[in-house]
Amino acid sequence: PLLHTWSLAVEEQFYLLYPIFILGTWRLGTRFTIVLLVALTALSLGLAVWASIYRPEAGFYLLPTRGWELSIGALTAFYLVQRNPDRDESKSHLLGFLGILLIAFAVFGFDQNTRWPSFYTLVPVTGTALVILFASNHNSIGTLLSQKMFVTIGLISYSAYLWHHPLFAFSRITTHKGPNNLFLLL
Repeated sequence: PLLHTWSLAVEEQFYLLYPIFILGTWRLGTRFTIVLLVALTALSLGLAVWASIYRPEAGFYLLPTRGWELSIGALTAFYLVQRNPDRDESKSHLLGFLGILLIAFAVFGFDQNTRWPSFYTLVPVTGTALVILFASNHNSIGTLLSQKMFVTIGLISYSAYLWHHPLFAFSRITTHKGPNNLFLLL
């Protein structure tokens, strides 16, 4: 019932190691820190691709093969801090829209046969980074995502993630068949 907490463990490991990495490299300069972070991100992605073929379970559950996803978030944060606020809004709209398309492609185009994490994982991760970077209250993507319905989903999604898996697991244990469709709707 608590199998899903592996992702929390991966995040905690990253959040413990990342500040140590920043403290150790920051004095060498921002550029050096970013270049090293890009290199570690590429190494982690390469390891994830290898593991998706040769060690899929380890690749799915361990920080070395999932860390690149979190590192993309860290690189996104570096970009947000460094970028010039005077940006081309039409370019921002286009890149934000591309982000939404990449996420939608992953949601509707990937299935149980898609290797994960692997190069395929770049699709939703890149899409998410593009939305974070380029959706704003100055374009339709930011306006759409700031609608009350989407904000509400965002506010409850992490909580739902934490409790949905135990409910489904206990349902499978007690019924031996798994949850029925009515239970899934609730």
